[in-house]
Amino acid sequence: MLQNWLKPLPAAFLKTGESLPDSSFGKNVLPFGGELPDLKKVRVALIGVGEKGPNAVREHLYRMIFPFPKGAVADLGNLRKTEASFLIPVVYELLTGRILPVIIAENDDMARAQFLAYQDAKALVNMAVIDERFRFGGPKDAYTPLLKPVHALLFNFGLIGFQTHQTAPDATQF
Repeated sequence: MLQNWLKPLPAAFLKTGESLPDSSFGKNVLPFGGELPDLKKVRVALIGVGEKGPNAVREHLYRMIFPFPKGAVADLGNLRKTEASFLIPVVYELLTGRILPVIIAENDDMARAQFLAYQDAKALVNMAVIDERFRFGGPKDAYTPLLKPVHALLFNFGLIGFQTHQTAPDATQF
């Protein structure tokens, strides 16, 4: 079913992995290049939302050293559509297969969509978001429904890369 929601990785990423050292991430990740990889032993799955941002992250990620067994991580390419509602069934299916989804996106709505998939799975959530700004307080801000009031399934929320000078002062007062 995942093939219906995802686009395979561009051919450039598949070729890049061939020229990398054996210890690199790109050499050890299971890529979705047309046929979905066997996910039986996969523990973590990368999913991109959009094209530009996720692929730019992959360019650097694939060159990094990867100290885990081959096949523990799969790169499932990018979502076919960039809408948040499109992400929920993908994350839910991965969770039911006991695979941790890692979303690479430029849009805050994807963090909330990922949380909603955990809610469907009725699991406690430890959520980490990497973002330079904390968008909270307004009715349309992505994190407001999760943190005000604190959602019952949200066990822990971590914000990595937060920069005070890019965030409204009242966003940190909760």
